[in-house]
Amino acid sequence: MVGTRLILKINLTTILRIGIISIIVYYLCILLLQENTAIFIIPLGIFNGIGQGLYYFSFNLLVGQIVGEEQGRFFSFQQTFGYVFDVILPFISGIIIANFTTVTG
Repeated sequence: MVGTRLILKINLTTILRIGIISIIVYYLCILLLQENTAIFIIPLGIFNGIGQGLYYFSFNLLVGQIVGEEQGRFFSFQQTFGYVFDVILPFISGIIIANFTTVTG
């Protein structure tokens, strides 16, 4: 609902940029606050949610415009590969961590 109102007033790529900048600022705040992050958990969560929402809202619309008539096929492949890698990558990460326990840093 908010996204559709924003599109009427702001360009779609500008919404994407605002989302990216918001996510960058979110991670910078975490880096700067360090152990004091827990005090600001709710404002940080709201800030991250707004950034992620703006980013993925505009990203999906932009990709949908570029792909055209093959939207269903594109997004199904994207989801399929996302789910496959969500299962495989933690396994590979575990193997790497288990095999390189002597390495520090």
